[in-house]
Amino acid sequence: MKTDFGNTGKYPGAHGEIRALDDLAKKKFPNYMSNPPSDEVFDMWLKDNVLGYNRNIKYGTEQTEVVQHTCADCFHILDLVTFINPLN
Repeated sequence: MKTDFGNTGKYPGAHGEIRALDDLAKKKFPNYMSNPPSDEVFDMWLKDNVLGYNRNIKYGTEQTEVVQHTCADCFHILDLVTFINPLN
């Protein structure tokens, strides 16, 4: 059976935005390996203190700029992060 990975990153968590989030989390929670934050604390940090940015893409005949969506593999990891809208 042929699978279509064309719309995914093939490797969940391997994209730059996930690596950047990991770097931020290590700075925010430096002892996370021995004392990880609770899911509630981590989720509140993502919702309230993390602002994401993906490069703008253009689509359609009007060439409308939109924020590039995260791939299907990484979306569930970044679902609480607020992303900046494109500048007009």
